[in-house]
Amino acid sequence: MVCDGGVTNILARLLRHGASAASSDPVTIWKQLVAQLQPAPVEGATTGVFCGFLSGLHQKNPALAEAILDGAIVDDVLAQCYPALEAAIGKINERGLRRLLRSLELNKAPIHIYRMLEGGRVTDDLSGPDLKELLLRISGHTEGLDVAIEILYMRLSSGQGRLCPDEFVDIGCELMRRLNATGGKDSNLA
Repeated sequence: MVCDGGVTNILARLLRHGASAASSDPVTIWKQLVAQLQPAPVEGATTGVFCGFLSGLHQKNPALAEAILDGAIVDDVLAQCYPALEAAIGKINERGLRRLLRSLELNKAPIHIYRMLEGGRVTDDLSGPDLKELLLRISGHTEGLDVAIEILYMRLSSGQGRLCPDEFVDIGCELMRRLNATGGKDSNLA
């Protein structure tokens, strides 16, 4: 994802007009931002503008932010950074989980982008079975096992949220079995 001068111009306009410009027609502003993207690999791209926009929008209009995220997972360019966009709105709800699982099926985002789910306690509202499903799906991708283990580690270190200790052990054991099945290492650690 590469941003050209158009994004800078839109941001300058938003700053000049303040929050009222952002709240008057967020769909149009989002479309203008996205229209300035050039199809390119997401590596090294700056997604902060899009994440910040979604975070602010979610605080004011959660339903609209959710609808934008629904479209982002199938957009050729936005899908490349979709996990970062999902993490930007905070806690992952049931709809967000379904989007993340769909994103993994579509395989448009590099697996390392799912590391965005490590921080901000975004996985805290996921139940044990839901977190397990997400982490096992991530670990099923090349180089995904390391990402899944890091997400679980951060969830454990930040507090359990809705998980009981037995659920942590269950998820951890399943991930460790997958580690053993690969000869003791994930392919990205070779």
